[in-house]
Amino acid sequence: MSAESTLQFGYMVTHGRRSSRPTRREFLGAGGRAAVAAVLRRTVPFDPRPSIRRSVDDVDPFIGTASPGLRSMVFPGVAMPFGMVKLSPDNIAWSGRAGSGRAGYDYRIPTILGFSHLHSWTMGGLLTMPTTGPLKVIQGPESGSPESFRSRFSHQSENASPGYYAVTLDAYGIRVELTATTRAGFQRYTFPKSDQARVLLVLGVPGEYDLAVKNAVIRRISDTEIDGESEQTNGQIYTFQRYKLHFVARFSKPFDSMGGWVGSSITNNTSEIAGQGDVGAFVGYRTAEDEVVQVKIGVS
Repeated sequence: MSAESTLQFGYMVTHGRRSSRPTRREFLGAGGRAAVAAVLRRTVPFDPRPSIRRSVDDVDPFIGTASPGLRSMVFPGVAMPFGMVKLSPDNIAWSGRAGSGRAGYDYRIPTILGFSHLHSWTMGGLLTMPTTGPLKVIQGPESGSPESFRSRFSHQSENASPGYYAVTLDAYGIRVELTATTRAGFQRYTFPKSDQARVLLVLGVPGEYDLAVKNAVIRRISDTEIDGESEQTNGQIYTFQRYKLHFVARFSKPFDSMGGWVGSSITNNTSEIAGQGDVGAFVGYRTAEDEVVQVKIGVS
């Protein structure tokens, strides 16, 4: 059917009868209605996103995270160019093999130990982990165990892009979101309803070449802030690597209590934890369903 015939057909359908050739005004009016109808039939939903694809959209932070001999510098988390903070999930346990250098995140491991702030050559430390339920301070094997604070997770709930990482911790029903600046990490936890919600801060993080905490202290400053420092080194090969990590952690919601542990010794309701080796602290909350607690941690 020609364009003119189509427009005439639209006019005749609109008026419900056949007639002599329409006037110019009738012709244009009917044609306008037919054209609008044709456009509406072809209209797709409006998409507010930019149609131009940027190079950053093609970045896949998971590339390399399933390779043999993984190092802590290969991670799917968040960092700024030349930033000190490299905030990312960790799930590799210390292997005990001299010179292995294996640390950080392995895509093939089904659990997450927590989210640490340093992922540089021979350097690591300051891991956080939100939990619910009975207190657990044991890191445990990569496969997980009943006494470990590790959590299983699904890659379907995991999302990573430049400057953003998110995952759901299946063991606790907590959604974790991460971003960072050059010297600070920002975390958002969406908790389920719980009378035993916590955030763990762990200094003895599995790292390259047997990372060891030589001396550490964690202090309660207020019910929304804690600070501390940790002297760290490597127990194997690169033993010359010695540094002191300073940090300040601030919480968007006042915590009900603070406790901590050194090795297997746990202390509740304290204002300071100090020691060496496996050293950590925890803050306690009561949370409502889908309540958000945000944590920002600066390091130097």
